[in-house]
Amino acid sequence: MQVPLLLVNKLIDYAKVMGIDAGVKHSNNTLNQLPQHFADRFGWEELVSDISEEYHAIPDENKSNSGILTHSWGIASAVHYYKDKYKLPEPTSNTGWSYFETMRNADFKDSYICIGFPKGTLRYLSKSVVKKRIFTNPYCMPHDNNRPIFLCEGPKVNIFQYFRVERKIDPEFILILRNEGIRKAIGYYHKLKKINTKVVLFTENQINALGYEYLMNNLIEEAILLFNFNTEVFPEPFNVYDSLGEAYMKAKNIN
Repeated sequence: MQVPLLLVNKLIDYAKVMGIDAGVKHSNNTLNQLPQHFADRFGWEELVSDISEEYHAIPDENKSNSGILTHSWGIASAVHYYKDKYKLPEPTSNTGWSYFETMRNADFKDSYICIGFPKGTLRYLSKSVVKKRIFTNPYCMPHDNNRPIFLCEGPKVNIFQYFRVERKIDPEFILILRNEGIRKAIGYYHKLKKINTKVVLFTENQINALGYEYLMNNLIEEAILLFNFNTEVFPEPFNVYDSLGEAYMKAKNIN
């Protein structure tokens, strides 16, 4: 057990001499000025305060259909802890204990103050994605520092379905893909998409993983088909194009 006895600035002075982690490491996270077991204690209320300012800037008539969406269980916990003080709703999250409450309640909104998601994911989820501010704190963990806070409005997909398939790809889609082939599975997706434009059957990473499965088994044409499909459904992330390029390289097609 380690209990801080020094003021933070004095602890930073000691850390400069002793090494930031003072020989006590429990992860490979990049550090800034403080060891992780102290840096993790900083920035949570300041972050919730920033989130609160953006949430309360939403017009009152839209508040009932607005929420807070985070990809970090730590941020979700901070919002939960300080929600009464800052008059905030329970966070919506796809990680940690908040995920189970989110899915149990299934109360999804049309607009969110979002933090922790890649911008490409937010653009897949929402029609409008506007960066409102950047949270900074000199003492917190580097991966929590300089986090952008977005206002996202107008869901493009069913977020409940998106959170669900993050855990497990749609069973009917994968069944068709395995038994009837990739083209049939892609056709199944497009058929459902025509009926309901917000339908979600898989994530970018799941299709990417399937593509590499085919690529590693030297089924290059099938891999290219899947990677191309991924760029169609998820046109924002650079990784889908990187994977497609790798498949073309393996096929010796560089045109």
